[in-house]
Amino acid sequence: NYRLENVVTFAIGLIPWICRTMKYGELGANYGTKVVNVAAVTPRNKFDRLKEIFFDDITVRWHQGKGEFYQACSFLSLTLSVDNQIIHPCRCYGLWKRYGGKWAAEDDIPFFYKDFD
Repeated sequence: NYRLENVVTFAIGLIPWICRTMKYGELGANYGTKVVNVAAVTPRNKFDRLKEIFFDDITVRWHQGKGEFYQACSFLSLTLSVDNQIIHPCRCYGLWKRYGGKWAAEDDIPFFYKDFD
């Protein structure tokens, strides 16, 4: 049973939800799922089954039918995506430019995505 041909691996392109830690280690907020999600699954013919028993459970069933997963052509195509490399440095620079990296209180710190300007 524990043979390589029985192993199914997967990688999700980006985190499928917009979330924030409210109280570290105890409480988080989920603002919803992304409309489209992608995952690479090996072997490829196992995607539909994994979608049925896992992917739909973490998005579609909890978010009123949103967050559909689609199969990526390969794991390599996920790693070559530049989304994170573009969005995160721009957001961090914008926060630094606007606030100088300093806030009077923790509650003043803007949400990374939700308050994106």
